[in-house]
Amino acid sequence: MSVNVSELVILHSLARHETQTGSLLQESLNTIHRVPIPVTLVDVPTADSFLRLIEHLQMCSEKSRGAWIPMLHFEIHGNPEGFGLASNEFLPWETIAPYLRELNVTVRNSIVLVLGVCSGAFAMTAAANSPFEPSPFYGLVGPDQPVPAAYLPDAFEAFYAKLLGTGDFVPAVNSLRQYLPEYGGYDTATLFRLGWSKYVERCRGEQLAERVERIVGRISDAQIAGMPVIANARVAIAQQIQETVLHRDDHYSHFIMTDIYPEIAERFPVIHST
Repeated sequence: MSVNVSELVILHSLARHETQTGSLLQESLNTIHRVPIPVTLVDVPTADSFLRLIEHLQMCSEKSRGAWIPMLHFEIHGNPEGFGLASNEFLPWETIAPYLRELNVTVRNSIVLVLGVCSGAFAMTAAANSPFEPSPFYGLVGPDQPVPAAYLPDAFEAFYAKLLGTGDFVPAVNSLRQYLPEYGGYDTATLFRLGWSKYVERCRGEQLAERVERIVGRISDAQIAGMPVIANARVAIAQQIQETVLHRDDHYSHFIMTDIYPEIAERFPVIHST
């Protein structure tokens, strides 16, 4: 996995009494390591300012016709469900994902997220839970559990020095993991596999029966009255759900956006249907 970005944007949302890790990272990358791209720090204290910034980045990239590709680094508190902002507001992954998805579509599936966030790797659920939509990011770097904050500055400096110097994702993540083994790197193909495996599980046995009943429960009385036998509707719904599994390649293409941008296909591994 290679990374080609135009600017590193650090989104910072910490209380004033806390160590301003975003500012420290920006200063280190600009003055000590002198990385080859601009490093910009943006304070996003509220949910509205956070989402408006993602929209602004999307518009900037759109104006450049996708040529300007930001890399996003988050210095924000978090948990498995989302971000806790300086304003004490909480942003769940499900709210953030559509904004990131629109940005990622604009840049042809090139957005990389780096999360200075406890349990930040759970951001992948925002993608993995939606294998039928374009991915909200190309790559993700984050921890799957709380991490010791003391190691974060050195770890991120090593990561960015390697990544922005070589453009190679895997060695950069390995440099980060030397300080913080809780961190992992996840690419789009991995996210799709995770999401698809969850979907396939819901297409079998008791989980399938429960899904069918939920769908039947949403059918109006008028629709039910027009059905000769409600049992036939249950069978038809179950068959439709199971048939989706047969088209995994098409859904993967949509997830990685090769149906929109065929020219990017060489960046992604092929996942064959089973």
